Amino acid sequence: MAYNKYDINVYRLAGWLTPVWLRKESFTILLKACMYPLVLIHNNFIRYREAKLYELFINYQTCYLEIFLNDRFDKTERRIYIDDAQNQDTVYLYLRDELNPVNLYTRSEDNAVALYTRGESNGDLLNDFIVYVPVDVVFQEPELRAMIANNLSGKRYKIELF
Repeated sequence: MAYNKYDINVYRLAGWLTPVWLRKESFTILLKACMYPLVLIHNNFIRYREAKLYELFINYQTCYLEIFLNDRFDKTERRIYIDDAQNQDTVYLYLRDELNPVNLYTRSEDNAVALYTRGESNGDLLNDFIVYVPVDVVFQEPELRAMIANNLSGKRYKIELF
C-alpha cells in the first residue's frame, strides 16, 4: 500500500502524544471531543483535495471532457458524447477585378453548391466540435457551457440535443 502523507488519524495521533499516566477513559473522551473540530477540518480538506485533483485530471482531450460531462449530467447511462463538426469547404465569391472566378452550376448539372453567410451556416461550418446531449438529460445550458469553457477556451462548439 502506498504511503499517503495526507492520511492522518487525528484520534490515534492525539492518543500517542498523551502521556501514559493521563490515558484514562474520561480523559480519552475529553481528548476526542477536543479533536473533533480538527477531524472535521481535515475531512473537508481531503474532500477539497480530491475534487481539485479530479478537476486537474480533466484537460482538453475529447475523451476526458466526455467523462467530465457524463459524470456531472448523465452519471448512470453516460450518453453525452462529442463529435467533430461537419466542416465543409466554403465557397468564396470574388469580385471581377480579382480575376478568380467561381463556377456555379445549374440544376441540370446536378452539382449543387451551397452558399452560406455567417448567419445562416446553422453553426456547423463555424464550429470545431458538437456536443450531443440526450433530450431526457436535465441540464442547465449556461452551466454546461461554463464547464466546457473552463477546459477549452477559444474553441467554437454547438450543443445539440438528440
